[in-house]
Amino acid sequence: MSNYTERIAKGGFIVLILSLFGSFLGYFLRIYLARNLTVFEFGLFFSVLSFVGIFSIFKDMGFGLAVARKIPQLKAKGQYSRIKSLIRHFFWIQVGLGLIIFAFLFLLSDYLAMNFFHDPSASILIKILSAEYIIGFPLFKFTLQGLEKSRLYSSIEPIRIILIFFFLLSLTAVNAIFVGWSYFIAGLIINILLGIYLLKIFSKSKNTRIQKKEVDETFRFGLILFAGTLAGVIISYIDVLAITYFKKIEDVALYQAAFPTAQFLWIFSSAIAIVLLPIVSELWILKKKKTISNSVSILVKFLFIFLFPLATILIAFPDLALSTLFGEAYASVPAQQTLQILSIAAIFYSVYSLLNTTLIGTGKPEISTKIFIIMTGFALFLNILLVPWLGIVGAAVATLVSYAAGFFMANKAIIKDKINIKINYLDIGMIFSGGIISIFITWGIKAVLTLEPIFESIISLFIVYVFYILFLTKIVKVIKKDDIKVLDKINLPIPKVLINLLNKLVRE
Repeated sequence: MSNYTERIAKGGFIVLILSLFGSFLGYFLRIYLARNLTVFEFGLFFSVLSFVGIFSIFKDMGFGLAVARKIPQLKAKGQYSRIKSLIRHFFWIQVGLGLIIFAFLFLLSDYLAMNFFHDPSASILIKILSAEYIIGFPLFKFTLQGLEKSRLYSSIEPIRIILIFFFLLSLTAVNAIFVGWSYFIAGLIINILLGIYLLKIFSKSKNTRIQKKEVDETFRFGLILFAGTLAGVIISYIDVLAITYFKKIEDVALYQAAFPTAQFLWIFSSAIAIVLLPIVSELWILKKKKTISNSVSILVKFLFIFLFPLATILIAFPDLALSTLFGEAYASVPAQQTLQILSIAAIFYSVYSLLNTTLIGTGKPEISTKIFIIMTGFALFLNILLVPWLGIVGAAVATLVSYAAGFFMANKAIIKDKINIKINYLDIGMIFSGGIISIFITWGIKAVLTLEPIFESIISLFIVYVFYILFLTKIVKVIKKDDIKVLDKINLPIPKVLINLLNKLVRE
């Protein structure tokens, strides 16, 4: 087990660093746009971006993830020519689908601008952003994932954002249209570079005829994933679209400040999931079910432990986070409440994503699809029900319920499949309890102190973190000696001083 867990840990850490870098860049880009666009322009741009983005699934059709899963199986047999033919086949499918989507959005752009976005300026943005479907190929990124090129895979987003920044900073003035063009040009450059890189990798591989059996298998697997991925895309965008339709564009701006702030908590699980998929797929082929069980169980437990104190920061200081980063205009009471709710939702999503990756890697896309569909049903129904009444807070509640449902369903499905991921709900309950108590302690400290908000947050967070560690090690004893041994053995980049401290605190 240790060899595979070490691969996940080491690869996951590298991906984590790159993902953190990309997420910070993306977040700063959002802050830059919020401070250089009007609230209306900021909301309009992300409303259109969300609407256009929802069609991305119809270009990928689930084939990208299906190819990513198939590549490690062919790679293990040294059959690179068959990988090449498989990629080439699905590449041309995506070219055709992309042209159809672009034509559809381009022709309907004026109608959509007036009848959905209620502003004519949305039309040109729809045209610009929909052009991504001509030059963007999601299959390229999935190919890198399947080849276990995790570093390059995770470098794509930081490079794309740097390019967007480069184009924006070269302008004397910034508006929503210029932002749209910057996104398009950056995407074009990235896809050209990825295409050249993949051509170089497979330049020495022979051109062989595509195996009908492999195409049919990948096609079926992709179509099964398609319904689930479609549901996932709807979950990703339905909140913004519901706010756009039922509320004001300015409300979208507030939501687009709160959501990515909470989304920082997703980075850790996303980094691990990128590395986890090909490894689980390989282990499943080798029939090492116990190794999958042990590795994923450890990752899930420590993900819960790690994320809760981070969520505490956003729950306790939503006003400070939003006003400092985006400005006072984005720190309204509804925006603060939205950030608090989404911070809890991010914890459920993070653990769910690991469980879902395990289901896909073990060849259970139909189960993943069913879960996605149910999650989408929750999100769709609750957004329609709550957004007209509660606005952006209602959208946040809908997100929380759908992600929590996904976590419990994915865990139940894995247990039923006898993979036996050992999620100790008593331990999880204790972790939640520690997090909730930490939040109340933070609020209590804030009420007593009369310092500048930034100093209050530093002092209270130090006290809370000390309490949280002592609570988990001394009081409820969720962290055990065996857990610390595993952390040490898999060579995670944790300072030895911390490992030694945990060993002293924990007593079996």
